[in-house]
Amino acid sequence: PRPRDPNAPDHRLQLNSKCIYERSLPGGAYITCHIDRLQCGYYDSPSIHEDLIDHVRFLTLHFVFHPASTIHRFVSATIRASVHNSEDSISNGSHAGDGSQHNRPESAQKKKHSGQNPSILRHAPHLLYGSISPETLQWNFNLAGSLGVSEGPANASFNPSGGYKGSYKLYEMMRIQGSSRTWTGRAGPEDDVEDGEVVWTLEENRLQKSGLPREFTFIILLKKGEPETDTVFDIQVDPVISNWVGNYPMWYVNLLPYQPLRKPPIDLETEIGQTFQPCLPGRGYNFANLASSFEDFVALPGTTY
Repeated sequence: PRPRDPNAPDHRLQLNSKCIYERSLPGGAYITCHIDRLQCGYYDSPSIHEDLIDHVRFLTLHFVFHPASTIHRFVSATIRASVHNSEDSISNGSHAGDGSQHNRPESAQKKKHSGQNPSILRHAPHLLYGSISPETLQWNFNLAGSLGVSEGPANASFNPSGGYKGSYKLYEMMRIQGSSRTWTGRAGPEDDVEDGEVVWTLEENRLQKSGLPREFTFIILLKKGEPETDTVFDIQVDPVISNWVGNYPMWYVNLLPYQPLRKPPIDLETEIGQTFQPCLPGRGYNFANLASSFEDFVALPGTTY
């Protein structure tokens, strides 16, 4: 058997997580996101053509989708995680920065775009399905009528009839899919960050109507920009919530009382939670040496689909 990876997630060591997103929603529903693990490092492998990638950060994002009762459920959700320079930040949710000073002279601010932009190197999951639930649909179609002629002593009658039966199976499942894309800056194309955003879409099993997973952990491996720049990590969640009548309209979900709480920036230089070993002093862990698959760090605890 394959030996256990010492860097695999150990829930006993996930004590000092940091909340970066918190939001109250209609019907008493609640969403939170915590960083359970933040590790600094680099990526270097002789098996790739590119040079060493420095200033790499590994983040585990633990989400909790908590409906207040069985009357309410999360039907779907879109989660956006982005990384960009701090002067481009327009987030209404939570953000993590690198903890350096924001009051820089104008010349230093302009230097931020002259270097290498931050980007998201890896994310997980890419594609995840729940178990299949089949439903059989059957129908019967019958046609019957009568035609009669009566004139004089003779009678004639005709009774046509026909029928058709059919059935087919409908298969449904819970779906989660993630993809990376360009983050669009507010100042125009010159501020766009290629591979600066990852978007996950989550859809419930429409036959079971069981809602989305209550807890799950997603993974991001990102690269910061130049060392002197302020890098911001943003999280945005757009949920669709159902009640006994139907889905809450988005304009209602986005009212001011249901906006995310503002959270202070998180220093991306400060590591959180379980450590990766071995680490080089001043450089950190080489994530090219991960013994486990990147997707092995994804978790959906407590629920079987």
